[in-house]
Order: sequence, then C-alpha cells, then structure tokens
Amino acid sequence: MPVPATTGQLRQSILNMEIADYIVMKVSSTGLHEFGGSTAGYTETPINGTKQSFLNTFIYMVKVDKGLLIADRVRSHSVSWENLNVQKVIDGNTWDSNNLIPVMTSNTSPSGIVSASSAASNQNGAFQAFDGKLVGAWKNVWYTNGESTGWLAYEFPAPTIVRKYVVTCGDATDTPPSSPKEWIFEGWDGANWKQLDYVSGQINWSATQKRHFLIDNHTPYSKYRLNVLSNNGSAFLSIGELEMFEFGGIMRSLTGGVANADENGHLSLIDKNNGGWPANNEWDKYIVNFPIDKIQSGKTLDDVFHWNVGVATWCQETPVNGMGHHDGVTGGTTGHRIWRGSANTSGSVRKEVNYCNFSGSSISSTTIGFRPVFEYKEA
Repeated sequence: MPVPATTGQLRQSILNMEIADYIVMKVSSTGLHEFGGSTAGYTETPINGTKQSFLNTFIYMVKVDKGLLIADRVRSHSVSWENLNVQKVIDGNTWDSNNLIPVMTSNTSPSGIVSASSAASNQNGAFQAFDGKLVGAWKNVWYTNGESTGWLAYEFPAPTIVRKYVVTCGDATDTPPSSPKEWIFEGWDGANWKQLDYVSGQINWSATQKRHFLIDNHTPYSKYRLNVLSNNGSAFLSIGELEMFEFGGIMRSLTGGVANADENGHLSLIDKNNGGWPANNEWDKYIVNFPIDKIQSGKTLDDVFHWNVGVATWCQETPVNGMGHHDGVTGGTTGHRIWRGSANTSGSVRKEVNYCNFSGSSISSTTIGFRPVFEYKEA
C-alpha cells in the first residue's frame, strides 16, 4: 500500500521530523509500539483498519504540528469507545523509547557507573535502583544509610541525551513514606551539575508506582543524577527504580469537538457539514485543514489520512446534549461519544471529511474505530 501522499519524507527518528514527514509505527509481537526501523516480518494494516489482532503490524504516523503525530488511517475498528477507554487509549497511555540504562548487576556491570550519596547495605546498593527488580520486600531497592535526603546517579559510557526519566516506588510497606517528595534532576557537563528539572509535591506514593517526567533537554551529558531534597516523612530515603529515556510521550485518541458548527463556526445543534465545534479540535485543525501545499500533486487529503474508507474515527468527547443525529433523531447525551469522518451509517455512506456525529459509547461497529495520536514534548 502507498505511504502517506505528503510532500514530506519517511523518517527513522521522531526527533528529526518536520511538518508533513511521516514515520513507521510498528506493533511488535509483545504488543509494544516501535517507531522507525525495518518493517520486515510486519504486515501493513489495511487503510480501513482491522478487527483482528494488530500484533506484528505497522501503520504510518504523520507529523502535523510541533510535538504531534497523527495516524494516516484508523488502525482498529469493531471496538467500542468504552473498550478503548478501558485500554486507556482515549486520554492516553504513556509511551517510552527504550530505557537507556542497561539492567545493572553491580555498580559497574554490565556498563556505566552507578553511584549514590550513601547506601544502607549490599542488599540495598545503589545499582539495585537500576536492576529491573522490585520483588523481595525491602530488597532490590536503593536505601540511603539512614538519611532522609540524598542523590542517586548513573554515568553513561559516553555523553547521552536524556529527555525523560521515570521514578518507581519500591514494593515494601516502608517505601511510600521513604520515596522522594522534592528533587532536582541534574546533568554533569564535566565541571558542573546543570539543573534539568525541579519537581516538588510528589506525595501519596503507592508500592511499585511509576511516575513519569519529561524534560526539555538537547545536551548530551556524561552523568545524570536525582538529587532528592526531601522525602515523604521517613527517616531514610528509598528509590525502587530509576529509568532514563531518549524521549517519551502519550499515545491517545483525537479530539473532534463536542457538537457541529454552523457556516460561521458557531455552535449548532442542527448543521451537519461545517465541521466540529469548537473549531480548534484536532480533527478539523490538523486533518480537515492539513496544508494543501503539503499534499503531493495529483493526490488528495484522502491519500494522506484515508478518511473516506467507510470507517470513522472515535474522538474523546461527549456531545452537547441535544446535538442532532445523522438519521434526524435529536440525541447527544452522556451515553454518546463523538466520531468524525466518513462511515457507513443507516445504510448510507457519509463522504464529508468535516462530518461530525456521535454514537453510543458501548457500540462496537466495523464503521467506527481508533486512530492513534502520539503527543510528545518538543522544544
């Protein structure tokens, strides 16, 4: 099948993409999303999506704005909005690139150097915050040697750019109160520690809980550390795991407005083909109004986003109460959700890219599906 018919390029990294560029997004056999790389052994998802398992498949993601990619097709249909919400793909799931730190078996193995302000014992050594384990009650967790503050660091074999880090609470009963509350995340430039992030108010930790933090960093540092200024009340400090990533973001659904718009862009409960309201919803802003000069000559918007294949896109919103339905029925209740684009509805095919409508949130239909959006922090 053809790639998105934009004037952009196929890229291998999200970090060097420009508007209208596109990148392969694969779903591996383990269900993990991967950007770029070879598609050997993967099957391209049909442009009208599939109701089968999408493991070992791929689609394309088009860059439409700073820090925002939108899929060139609906990836899966025959799934209800409620089911998507259970899977946390409506508001979004956290997505990370691979952890840059290997699974450590000591402070220096297999690579890099782990260090800390102090450590309680061999069973709670600094490297155990990088060993990928949380089992064993108080074991496999870094503890200070009786201090409520302290720092934990990892030095890479070569200077490395980190744009996201994740802090995980241990699984013992004493780890929530000993988990960090306030800290500075820093990079070492060879002479000084540079503040990259300041975080406070991290309370109410639960055992094994992960918390994700994006940072705007474009400098490769040789070493990074979490410099904890206070914890949650314990006499000592603990960290279950500390992970670092090249970048991360959120995989979620589109926004599409909460009602129709009239020809002047105002809220309307009866108009059908003037787009959604409010007008800054992502379907209208990025798909309907995708720049014409970014579409290849002789191609159309449908060749970029494949909206006119009889499968509409579920959006995040609940419609305004009373919003008109496609078959003339007045509806729009808390039990409905917005969808956008063409769909086989009531025996007819709607073919207006700015068409806005709704269906019951529990409906599972071959004519409505999930179109992924990837949102990430970009300077």
